Amino acid sequence: MNRPDAMAHDAVPGELRHLAAPAERLHELLEAVYAVSTDRELPTILRQLTVSAARVVDARFGAMGLLDPETRDGHRRLAEFIQYGLDEATERRIGVWPHGGGVLGAVLASEVPIRVDDLTTHPAFAGWPAGHPLMRSFLGVPVRVQGELYGNLYLADKRGGPFTPEDERIIEALAVMAGVKIANVRMLEEKYRANVKIAVMEDRERIARDLHDTVIQRIYAAGLTVQGALRADPSPDLTDRLDRVVTALDETIQDIRATIFSIQSPAVSNGLHSDITELVTSAASHLGFTPTLRQDGPLDAVPAETARQALAVLRESLSNAVRHAHATRIDVQVTAAADELRITVADNGIGLGAAPRRSGLRNLAERAENLGGSLDLGQGLDGRGTGLRWRVLLPEPAAIVAAPGTAD
Repeated sequence: MNRPDAMAHDAVPGELRHLAAPAERLHELLEAVYAVSTDRELPTILRQLTVSAARVVDARFGAMGLLDPETRDGHRRLAEFIQYGLDEATERRIGVWPHGGGVLGAVLASEVPIRVDDLTTHPAFAGWPAGHPLMRSFLGVPVRVQGELYGNLYLADKRGGPFTPEDERIIEALAVMAGVKIANVRMLEEKYRANVKIAVMEDRERIARDLHDTVIQRIYAAGLTVQGALRADPSPDLTDRLDRVVTALDETIQDIRATIFSIQSPAVSNGLHSDITELVTSAASHLGFTPTLRQDGPLDAVPAETARQALAVLRESLSNAVRHAHATRIDVQVTAAADELRITVADNGIGLGAAPRRSGLRNLAERAENLGGSLDLGQGLDGRGTGLRWRVLLPEPAAIVAAPGTAD
């Protein structure tokens, strides 16, 4: 069934056809509102908004670019690109979509829309990629909600003349609709991830309780039974074998305690400073003493991923000490400086030995290397034991950089 406004458009004389434009524009706006109000997948909704934006202002080309939520190499770049108006052959010729440089980078960096009659006259214009069609009039709007930047929505080549202030207001409204939808979807995704994380933490706590309350107690009871057999004064050969069993049971209990410590972690972070304090304090029940802790610098300002890696490193270091060091003292120092984060864990235990287990140390080294840092091992406290120094670079604040030599 044809739309009423389309039928009217075909029926009216040529000189009156412009009267159908407001109805067409209203229809496209209603399509956009309907798309946002549905439970469709986010890419489908954003594509509909892009199409509606181009149609409602009568632009030949339209696109929406979404920034990567993660910061990579200190910058945020466009990770997704939805376009309208280019055929498949043109898409193949272009090959690579924009990453957020040139004029699009200027839109991302701007608090207000950018509207120009000739795109090539804009100071940020840096030429067209190979295969890209020529475009003239341009209207670009940042997709931003409550200070959070999600990407940009832009149109090019308006039919019949340059973009108008009215076009700008309409596209701003559509950009806000897109931003609200993106924000809501990501909030729901974050809530889902948080619920999954809490469920995992609850499972870990249950496993830890079972290990402590059941497994360790049974092994301890078995050890008491063997020690009771030793009091019966068996033969020297049997005594030696029973002594080895008792030692093995004691080591198994230590391993289980270390495992319990390594799988226990707070479900919700209260900041790196608080998380470190809680982690070191919880190690006391497994070590038999409380490690000395010193924290310096703005630890709560450390980026989330670096903080997560740092906690994992500290947990594994303390877990290794519980399992292998046989120490009576452990000193922990965590420092956040202007450009790096440092973790030092030193003990007075038995040291690494001639052939230390490398798997755990390799894991710590890889965590450091992935963040541009390093792991160093040396002597611990009182001229003995092990000293571990883990340091990583702290990234500069996220920035959006326009890549030179592109028109995107």
